[in-house]
Amino acid sequence: MLVLGCGGGGGPNTSSSTAGTVTGIHVEATFPGSGAPADLLNVPVGANVRLKLVGYSDGNQVPPLFTRVDVPSGNWTTTAPSSVATVGSGGSLNANGASGITTYSVQGLNNGSGYAAPLQVRTVQATVTAFVRTQGGLPVLGAHAYFINAQGSTVGEALSTSDGLIRAYVPTTAVKFTVDVGSATSGDATHLYSLYNQFGYGLHDYNLACTNRPDLPTLTVGVLTALPHDIVCSAIVLNQPPPPPPDCGFG
Repeated sequence: MLVLGCGGGGGPNTSSSTAGTVTGIHVEATFPGSGAPADLLNVPVGANVRLKLVGYSDGNQVPPLFTRVDVPSGNWTTTAPSSVATVGSGGSLNANGASGITTYSVQGLNNGSGYAAPLQVRTVQATVTAFVRTQGGLPVLGAHAYFINAQGSTVGEALSTSDGLIRAYVPTTAVKFTVDVGSATSGDATHLYSLYNQFGYGLHDYNLACTNRPDLPTLTVGVLTALPHDIVCSAIVLNQPPPPPPDCGFG
């Protein structure tokens, strides 16, 4: 299996608690009731989602025992106009109207520090789903997918949620995609992994510099289309070599 590698972002945010040091604090969203993860770049018009801060606790153990923990938060706000979205201070977001190509943000506070995430509210069109994982099968959070039309313009975006799923609402003009995992994370009970800056899909490897990009299946309005292959990431592991350079689909 060829692998998707993804470049690491900046250093993680940290705080302390009785559970140990909490790293990588970030914004996530869920749908009330089901608790299913929601992608803030693909909030459908009319939906309500619950915003929260999440991090990884080391459990005060050596070696660390990383677990996902909810981080106390409040004073949630958004830069979106009320015609697009409204947010209660406790983190309840209502999606009122499509944002088009404009990206807004939401922010929550913890101990005086603000944590923000991008927000787009979308009209449901064609739906594309995919699973982003490491070579070892761990789900990848925060992989940023871009959906591209025949003219090379980005017409849709998505972020993989904590279960590694991408669910994007895109126009049927989208024919290609690429993935940036520069700010993505993945981990198990003892590691939080950085990822190489390239990705594998099917029989080929790609990175953001590739002008030849993977094809999307034909899309239809109102139809959910699952990509036929997983998007697979390669973790950076001490004393292990990197994956081979990408062939950009020409290998």
